[in-house]
Amino acid sequence: GAHEQRLAGINAAIANGGTLVTPHLIAGWTGPDGVYHEADLVPGERTMRQETAATVLELLTGAIDDGIAKPAAIAGYAVAAKTGTAQVAGPIRSQVQVGTDGSGKAIYETRTEYAYIEGWIDASFISIMPASDPQLVTLILIHRPVTWAGFRTVETPQAVFRDLAPRMLEYLAIPPDRIVDPVAAR
Repeated sequence: GAHEQRLAGINAAIANGGTLVTPHLIAGWTGPDGVYHEADLVPGERTMRQETAATVLELLTGAIDDGIAKPAAIAGYAVAAKTGTAQVAGPIRSQVQVGTDGSGKAIYETRTEYAYIEGWIDASFISIMPASDPQLVTLILIHRPVTWAGFRTVETPQAVFRDLAPRMLEYLAIPPDRIVDPVAAR
């Protein structure tokens, strides 16, 4: 939805050094005559200073290296990321007395209002990879995951990220940006 697009766009601006770029699917195309045509791209708009974007990127990298999202670390890559949990509103129907009829009998109307519902949350995880040379922004959102004890979820977006990110990085041939300690020989 629109909220997810804005969230991804904000993180893409951080990854782009503070420049908000309109998302696009292609850089260009080759016509039947073999001539390459570049797509018309709208120039980006600076939304924050480059120094501010770099600081935010560093702070988001700390969330993986030293913070609550440490289980989402990907060997060989600096990942800048943020977890999120938001309460979700839903429809609540109620009967409201709106008057009486001629015999004094109550007349009710069903009304629908929206309010936060206990246990309804969205759990999210947004990342920028690799943090030293951003190439990819991902957003994983689990709408109304199974929860217990407040906001603890059975399936976390960080776990989904940890499973999918190595595959995305390999598929897109994005090289590692960190040295991985060798596994000790036996």
